[in-house]
Amino acid sequence: MNPIFKDGNQKTCPPFQTSSVLSAEVESGNIEYKTRLDPSSSDRFNHLVTQMKWRLAESAGHGEAIYELGVRDDGSLLGLSHDELESSLMNLRAMAEELDAEVSIIREIYCGNGRKIIETLVRKRWANQNSFVEVRIATVGDHEAGKSTLLGVMTQGEPDNGRGKARLNLFRHRHEIESGHTSHIAIEVLGYDSAGRALNYSGNFASWEEIVTASSKVITFIDCCGLPHYTKHTIRGLTGHSPDYACAMVPANTNEISHVTQDHLSICHALGVPLFLLVTKLDIATKVRLRHTLKRLYTILKESSPSRVPFIVQDQETVVAASQKFSKETITPIFFTSSVTKMGISLLHSFLNLLQKPPISQSATDSGSVFQIEDVYDLAGTGLVVGGMNKAGRINVDDTMWIGPISDKFYKVTINSIHRQRIPTKCLIAGQAGAMSISSSVAIKPKKGMVLLQSGEPPPIPHTGFMVDALCLSGILVRGCQAVAHCGSVRAVVKVVSISPETIVKLEKLHSGQKARVRFDMVNSSEWISLGENVLVISAGPIKVSGQVTELYIN
Repeated sequence: MNPIFKDGNQKTCPPFQTSSVLSAEVESGNIEYKTRLDPSSSDRFNHLVTQMKWRLAESAGHGEAIYELGVRDDGSLLGLSHDELESSLMNLRAMAEELDAEVSIIREIYCGNGRKIIETLVRKRWANQNSFVEVRIATVGDHEAGKSTLLGVMTQGEPDNGRGKARLNLFRHRHEIESGHTSHIAIEVLGYDSAGRALNYSGNFASWEEIVTASSKVITFIDCCGLPHYTKHTIRGLTGHSPDYACAMVPANTNEISHVTQDHLSICHALGVPLFLLVTKLDIATKVRLRHTLKRLYTILKESSPSRVPFIVQDQETVVAASQKFSKETITPIFFTSSVTKMGISLLHSFLNLLQKPPISQSATDSGSVFQIEDVYDLAGTGLVVGGMNKAGRINVDDTMWIGPISDKFYKVTINSIHRQRIPTKCLIAGQAGAMSISSSVAIKPKKGMVLLQSGEPPPIPHTGFMVDALCLSGILVRGCQAVAHCGSVRAVVKVVSISPETIVKLEKLHSGQKARVRFDMVNSSEWISLGENVLVISAGPIKVSGQVTELYIN
C-alpha cells in the first residue's frame, strides 16, 4: 500500500526509474558517480584513491562515501554489463583497501538489456577503537507505542512474544518491569561494522564495550518516557542528551493519535530535531485502522512540518532514498514495523546503517571547550564523574577547566580520565558524548545543567538572563509571568521581562502563532547559556515558546 494525500497527488516514488535521471554530480559532498572503474595506469589508480579519500573526508570526517557505479556525471543512468560491474567492483575494493576502508553493496538497479547500476557504501575501518561514528537518536511517542519493545528487538535480534518480553533488558527499575512503562531515560546502543552488519547479536560480543570496540558506526538510542506525567524527562532527553535525530513511534491499531504523541512531535519540531516515524504493532492492526492512523499522521505532519513531505519506506530502494533525502531536510520517512513478526526491522537496520551524522560547524570545532553536564556520579575509588555532551572545542586528559556555576562562581578542575561509550579515550571533540573523572583542590558539588569551560583568566561569569527570537506555539505568554526554560542541559525557572515585536511598541502578551524578541531573566540562580542554543519555554496553560538565544545578560 502506498498512501496518498487527500488531494490525490502521489508523494512517494522510487528515486530510480529506468526512464529517469539523477541530479547532476556535485563537487562537494560524499557521493561519487562513476560510469565504470577501470584505471588504465598506476597514476590513474592513485588519482582515484585520492578522490575517494576526499569523498570520505567530505562526510564531516565520519569516513563514509556513496559510490554509484554505472551513472554518468550528469546523472543519466548508463548501467554496466555483468563483466564491467565485476571489474569495477574489484577496482573499487582495491581502492578502498588502500585507505583501510570496506565496500558493501547497498542495492542493485536493473536498467534492461542485461545492464544494471550498483550503489555501494564505502566506510573506513577505524584503526583507533574510539574513532567510531556515533549517531544519537531519541525515541518518543505514547506509552502504548511499543518503543522499548522495538528497541529490544533491534538490539537483541529476537522477536517479542506479544507481551513485552523484548523490553525487559531496557528497564532500570522494578516498577518499570511491573508496569511495563518507562519512567526514566534509558540508553541502549546498536553497533554496525564497516560492512554494515549489526554486531549486537552476532554471537561474538557479550558486552556493551565489546560491541562498541568492534563497531565502525554506533547508534545510541535515548529511550524517552511516554506517560504524560514524565514529560519533563522526555524534554530532558531531547535537550540535555543532544540527539541528532528523533524517532517517533505510533501504534497502527490506535483509535486516535494521542495528545502525548502530538505533544512530542511539536517539541521535536520546536527544538529543530529532525524526525522520522515508525508505525508499530502492524501485526494486530486492521487495514481500516491502519488507513485511519496514516491519514491522521499525514494531517499532523503537514501542520507541524510543512516543508517536509511524508515518505513511505517500503523496500531497499526507498530506504536509500530516505537516508539521503532525510539529511537534506526534505522528507519525513515513515516505516511500518512489528516487534512480533519483525516486519520492517531489516529495512530499519539498513536505514540506520546509512543514516549520516549531521556535520559539526567549523565554529564549534575551533572555539573553546564547552561541555554540558547531564549526569553526575560520585564513585568509590574514582571520585567525581560527570557525563554529558562536548558542544564545542576539544577536551584532553590532564586539561584544567572551569566548572560551574556553583553559587554563581566557577572553580578549576583537572580532567583525570575520559570514557566514550565506556571505552577509555584521550580526548573528546565537538559533538561527542562522554564521561570524565574530575578532581578539584576545593570541595565542589556539580549538578545537572552545569558546564565545563576551557581554562583561562579571568574566570567565566554566569548569565542571569537571555534574549530569544521566540515563536509562541500555544497559549498566551504574558509579561511578568514565570515559566521553565529548557536549554541544553539547563532547566531553570525564568521570568518574562519584556516582549518586543518588530514594531516599536512593546507588548504585554504574546499570542499563539506570534513572533517577538522575548527577554527572560533567571529567578533562582544564574546559569551558563550559549549563544545560538535552541530554547523551549513551558508554563501552565499550557504555554509553549521556542526560539534561539540571541543575547546574554550578566550582573
